[in-house]
Amino acid sequence: MNNSFLTNRRKFIKGSAAAGALSLAPGSIRAANQASNFIRVGVIGLSRGVAHVRRFAETSGVEVAYVCDVDEKRISRGTKALKAGKAKGVTDFRRILEDDE
Repeated sequence: MNNSFLTNRRKFIKGSAAAGALSLAPGSIRAANQASNFIRVGVIGLSRGVAHVRRFAETSGVEVAYVCDVDEKRISRGTKALKAGKAKGVTDFRRILEDDE
């Protein structure tokens, strides 16, 4: 057998083994990869930020988790701009930074 045949055979076997291993990987590994395609954001400053809240809400793979402003009325406008209304309204941006997610 010539040397290039053995090299190609080795590459094929390595590639096949890797593909087989991935197909047997637990669902949690595959789910972790899917989770990395999702982003949670917090919008700080809602004077013009309400437009950002609306745009983020329209974007797939993005969840607005927080809206933040010192003015409670602006927070109310920011949460109302979301159809699902799941965002938490806060007056202190440090609450957003403390969130582990």
